[in-house]
Amino acid sequence: MPKDARDADLEQVIRKINDYLNVWGGDVVKVLAMALIIRELFKGRGGAGPGYYVMTPYFMGRLTHWISGGRVLLNEEVINWLAARHDEITERALTLIVNTLMGGITEDYEHLRDVLRPWINHGTVNLGISTRDDAIKYIVGYYGGVR
Repeated sequence: MPKDARDADLEQVIRKINDYLNVWGGDVVKVLAMALIIRELFKGRGGAGPGYYVMTPYFMGRLTHWISGGRVLLNEEVINWLAARHDEITERALTLIVNTLMGGITEDYEHLRDVLRPWINHGTVNLGISTRDDAIKYIVGYYGGVR
């Protein structure tokens, strides 16, 4: 498949993700940004395919609850969707969103700037984590005493 066709598919998937996650404003983008960054580190390399969990839905639910300060900003369906591993192009789109959140868009994806706008407008997120172990330490450090 030529690069242009792959990028057109990627653009459509990002649009669908944006719509599904309702990222058009409000505090939900902050919760999603942090949850997606942590999710990316739990994804690992290779391994289980679509339909398996990156993390359990319960853990994703607790994580989003802690990040939101106890407010219910995401419904159970979205939490389950975030916890699951998806097809290759959806995972690629989620990785691109995370990369955008962590430092911007590379020249290779500059043409996707419009579709990534909600994530760009959120601003760069620097949690100071780059491995799964870092993510666990971050979660315990910030949310360890939260019930």
